[in-house]
Amino acid sequence: MTPEYYADLYKRYATYARNYPGAPLKKIASGANSDDYRWTEVLMKNIPRNQMWGVTLHYYTLPTGNWSGSKGSATAFNEQEYFKTMKNCLHMEELVQKHSAIMDKYDKESACSTGCR
Repeated sequence: MTPEYYADLYKRYATYARNYPGAPLKKIASGANSDDYRWTEVLMKNIPRNQMWGVTLHYYTLPTGNWSGSKGSATAFNEQEYFKTMKNCLHMEELVQKHSAIMDKYDKESACSTGCR
């Protein structure tokens, strides 16, 4: 699915998903996978702020780094696989900073001028 197509579908959803008295909806857009910064750019550009409460970010780590083959065990891993997975988690800081910068460009009122965490 392209981000343009998703943004159009999301706007349709957000238009018809109504708040209920005393129970406002928190409409969350499905955000980018890892470093797909174009996805975030298109969502922020094409979806009005009043239709979107938040955006998700997806980043998954594996000790093997192989999504199409053996992913490794969720519980039976050795020390080397553990440390490799933790090392992959360090990439998250960069992802959050770069996606936040794109979001801040389009939503200056909610910008994290001191850094978001």
